[in-house]
Amino acid sequence: MSFPLDPRHIAAMYDCLRVLPPFDKYKLPEADEIEFRTPARADVFGEFQEGSPHVITVSSARHSHTFTVMLTLAHEMVHLVQALQKTDNKNQHNAEFKKLAKRVCLLNGWDYKAF
Repeated sequence: MSFPLDPRHIAAMYDCLRVLPPFDKYKLPEADEIEFRTPARADVFGEFQEGSPHVITVSSARHSHTFTVMLTLAHEMVHLVQALQKTDNKNQHNAEFKKLAKRVCLLNGWDYKAF
């Protein structure tokens, strides 16, 4: 990226994604109700933590393009959808996650295998 990744950037991307299909159907909280973090962690691309507030982390060490930031953020938003719907999220990439993720990728023209 030509700019240092900042939580404000993630919040802006989140607000964009939450009003686009399929996320617009899930009544996701606004960005100011989510804590966004951008640590320089090399061990993960992104992470979702359920709580009050929910936390979405996107690693600044693992991203150098806005496109991959958007993919990672959308991936973590699928976990958020599962948390809000209180569905089984013990196996984080369970059948429900895969179904939601495939729909996100189909509607956005993204490669599911990269998601």
